[in-house]
Amino acid sequence: MLKLRFKWLVVLAAFTAFASASGAMAGGSSTGADVQVSGSASTGSPNAGSSYSYTFQVKNSGPESATSVVLSDSLPPEAGFNSATVNGVSGSCSLVDVVVSCDLGTLASGTQATVVVNAYAPTTVGTYSSTGSVSSGTADPNLGNNSVTVTIQVKTPAVDTIKVTKCYTNATADSGGQMLIKASSSDTTVRLFAYRPDGTLMGEVQNGGGSRYGGTVMPWQPYDPVNVTIRSSSGGSITVPTTPFQV
Repeated sequence: MLKLRFKWLVVLAAFTAFASASGAMAGGSSTGADVQVSGSASTGSPNAGSSYSYTFQVKNSGPESATSVVLSDSLPPEAGFNSATVNGVSGSCSLVDVVVSCDLGTLASGTQATVVVNAYAPTTVGTYSSTGSVSSGTADPNLGNNSVTVTIQVKTPAVDTIKVTKCYTNATADSGGQMLIKASSSDTTVRLFAYRPDGTLMGEVQNGGGSRYGGTVMPWQPYDPVNVTIRSSSGGSITVPTTPFQV
């Protein structure tokens, strides 16, 4: 009876060892911290020199906590850095050359942090890539998901369209006077400037209107320029004639 019981114990121990080994081979390691990163850009085709951002999601899939987690984002050398913020956990970012490094501290299993890197697009049209990489002080069983590359296609800024509804003056060819200009651009973010025919600057025109008579009252003009050119900071331009002053 004792011999039979002993044989069953040996068989059970062997089966348990086999099952444990099979499970380890099928399921992989049950230790360490699988940190991973995904990323995207606020726009895939920013205008040259315009602002845009990268967003990186850093997650610890466990099973252990990941210590000393760091996200590094290598910006295109031609891009400009603006700022970087960390959300979801307490962290901080710094810039060295063109690499943004964000210390995320310890991420518990299942915890996620978000890093937003604000940048300025290169001024030259073309394709540019930025790579975000994550690392930690805890052994990582899967290094294949520790980096992501985000690509943008920089395009030429679109030229805006300018509309002028008022270009009034009471100046003449022989005497000075006032001038009222009302102009607006299809791009509400640009600045508008008025120029005389000889190219000299008259002054800035409020985009979309003004506080006096619905437009911008320009500085005193020494004479009637006859024609005024309105140019925008985005490249738009229009030339209009002056007309007698109206309110």
